[in-house]
Amino acid sequence: MNGLAFPTILSAMRRIAAFIVAPLAVPLLTVLYLRLPMDNGAFGPASIVSALVAYAGAFIFGVPLYRFLLARRLTAFWIAAFAGFIIGTAMMYVFFALLTRGSISSISAYPEVHWDAVRYGGIAGIVVGIILWLIARPDSEAQRSSSG
Repeated sequence: MNGLAFPTILSAMRRIAAFIVAPLAVPLLTVLYLRLPMDNGAFGPASIVSALVAYAGAFIFGVPLYRFLLARRLTAFWIAAFAGFIIGTAMMYVFFALLTRGSISSISAYPEVHWDAVRYGGIAGIVVGIILWLIARPDSEAQRSSSG
């Protein structure tokens, strides 16, 4: 086994762990944002739905964007936070569209939906992007590939 195999395996394991662990922040943020006590009947469904939306966003948008940015060595911390904000906000709009059965007019009829998408979805996305960056450390991977 050559000297490059172990760092490659390690970085792949870090990426996988990052995409599994980082979205778990969203259910926690959801119950904190909604101020749901554990004995509230909405605690479980809110946690599950927010986890499903978070993982959908991470795998549908996050993985391709991560690979795109990594290939271009755009791995700065702020880029992960910004990408998380965009994906989190977009996923809130997807969630609202699913709640209203795809009716865009229903979404635009409530101006607070836009504020909630940014205030909650964007902030949750930033947290996920930061956690993902801290675990995966794409900056060190990009440095390794440029020096090798």
